[in-house]
Amino acid sequence: MARGARSIALLRRSGFAAAVAVASLGGLWSTVQYSKNQRAVSAARELGTVVPSTAELPTVETLHRLETLRAHLGRLSAWGRWWFYKGTGMYADLRQIYMDRFDRILLEPARASMLRSLDSLPDAPNATAQYGRAYQILKAYLMTTSHPERMTASFLVPVLKDRWLNGRQIDPERTELAEIQFEFYASTLCRAAGCGRDANARTVDRTRAFLAKFTGADRIYQLMVSEAPAKNPGIQFPRRFPGASGFVLDDYEVPGAFTGRGWVAMQDALKHVDRFFQADDWVLSEQQRVSLDRAKLVDDLRAMYIAEYIRRWQAFLGAASVAPYGSAKDAARKLAQLGSNQSPLLQLLSLVSQNTSVDSQTVGAAFQPVHAVMPPGTTDRFVVEANQSYVGALNALQAVVDQAASAPPGAADALVSQTLDAARNAKSAIGQVALKFSVAGEAAGVGVRVRSLLEEPITRVERLLGRLPATALNERGAQFCRSFGTMLGKYPLKPDAPSEATLAELSAMFEPNTGALWQFYNGALQNVLVKQGAQFVPKPGGVSPTPVFVRFFNRIAAVTEALWPTGAAQPQFDFTIKLLPGEGIPAATFSMDGQVRRFTRTFTAAQRYSWAGATARDVRLSGELHGREETLLGYDGTWALFKLLQRAKWLTIGATSVVQWVVPVQGQPLGLEAELNLGAARPILKGDYFAGMGCVSQIVQ
Repeated sequence: MARGARSIALLRRSGFAAAVAVASLGGLWSTVQYSKNQRAVSAARELGTVVPSTAELPTVETLHRLETLRAHLGRLSAWGRWWFYKGTGMYADLRQIYMDRFDRILLEPARASMLRSLDSLPDAPNATAQYGRAYQILKAYLMTTSHPERMTASFLVPVLKDRWLNGRQIDPERTELAEIQFEFYASTLCRAAGCGRDANARTVDRTRAFLAKFTGADRIYQLMVSEAPAKNPGIQFPRRFPGASGFVLDDYEVPGAFTGRGWVAMQDALKHVDRFFQADDWVLSEQQRVSLDRAKLVDDLRAMYIAEYIRRWQAFLGAASVAPYGSAKDAARKLAQLGSNQSPLLQLLSLVSQNTSVDSQTVGAAFQPVHAVMPPGTTDRFVVEANQSYVGALNALQAVVDQAASAPPGAADALVSQTLDAARNAKSAIGQVALKFSVAGEAAGVGVRVRSLLEEPITRVERLLGRLPATALNERGAQFCRSFGTMLGKYPLKPDAPSEATLAELSAMFEPNTGALWQFYNGALQNVLVKQGAQFVPKPGGVSPTPVFVRFFNRIAAVTEALWPTGAAQPQFDFTIKLLPGEGIPAATFSMDGQVRRFTRTFTAAQRYSWAGATARDVRLSGELHGREETLLGYDGTWALFKLLQRAKWLTIGATSVVQWVVPVQGQPLGLEAELNLGAARPILKGDYFAGMGCVSQIVQ
């Protein structure tokens, strides 16, 4: 008995402990859920401040807030079945807030776009294809207004997204967020709450009248085609092969009804065509029911479908192109990918092949040229026996183009003929493949298009060949500018630079034959520029350099001309100067590197000086002031003479130039003039010669 009592007591204590634990966990869980509910309320309030715009798409922040609210609704709905959870009391209020915000931000703009599309329909049909689009939009519009009970997400969501975007481009993140909301609306929200509203009767009646003007076969065909995409998504090359981006371009989207899976769905629809006779009375009204010869109707529908199937894939091929080549290097890179086992061009043809092998007698026969290059059934390795010779020829061409891309200008010119030979060989390989193309019926046009696509990587190379020398030249120009840029940032090439170029740096750039400038000329420009007198001019018969580059080259070539006279091994030049004493300065002296000359009113002959970079150290300009010789201006270092002359004001410019220095003497400006004959050095010693100079890398257009 005592043992039994103890067991009962133990059970009671265990039960009590379990109850306490459950209550504690429940309290903790309720606290967490309460916090989440508060966040839901906060998200709803934030959305309440958003003012939707019909002209602009909502921001990503707005859509994220809407998604947050939707996620909270889903959480509250999921926990609603637990009796002890009290948060569901706010579900109805939160749902109403979400519906209001969703309607204003996404649904109403999409609905307004549908109305505009329907109102823009003509009074009478002018193209059969109008039926399907008008029918789809009317059906979607009615689902969002007077017939929400007919709503199916697989049909409605793509139409809503299309009408909401209305042809506008948007980033993938906003697209995905909007699609989630449309899916929630069509599959969940309207199942739990009324989503109906009155439709625009005038627009609905006018659209129904427009659709009633189509013949019975056209109407039923469009109904069948519009139904097929619900379970069979369309095909777009970039979506199927995202890695092909940048190599092969094709933005055309084949609707789901005209894909391999769509073909199967349409064959089933043709077997059960009767269900389309009174299809969707709620969309068209019962007055539009048709009575037709079933056997003839099926034949007509099948013929219409096959014809459009062929047209759709012809349009897909017609929209395809090989991406242009930006340069020889770019061409080599793209050819390498186009000739690989994952060739984007073969991937595109494989996509066509897979979706046109549905019927060998009709569609398959029309696309036989595609199948001859890319047999159906190949989905992972795209280089097969049928296209191996073509791929090999592409790779041979790529090897030559790759050589030309990295060759200097002269060698690139020599490789042009070799590249042309490789291009001819590649086209010859295409010709051999094309011998297997059928020329019967639709296949003839398809064969022409397939051959054109196969040739496009080659013809783009041929167009590029004329630009190969120019591309190589501009690359050499860019290479020179990278080294010259450092020099441009130093004195004397930059008059106000804080740092100075050393004589060794100047020689490394400008010394005849061995300097970087003349190595650049000898290696890249001899067939572009030729010296004519004192100037370099475009070489007759060569590529045409830009006028900007010709001016730039002459400007920097003048540095060599000035500092390295004929036969000079080091930078040097001679010049003459004659100081012109005046009333304020009756006598003046010019001294440079130990060469001293004094000028007076009676001694006015010009004097010769020699500047040598290796020994240049100082320059002084002094004058007699009140009977005493005083230094007026002075500079030290290799570039002392340059600084003195750049300080001067050039009054006249010519073989003999007149310059003036203005110096303060006892608080008053005093001018001293001089006549200069600098010979070839004259331009570069003028103060503004290098001002604003930038390196020009583009030699030719």
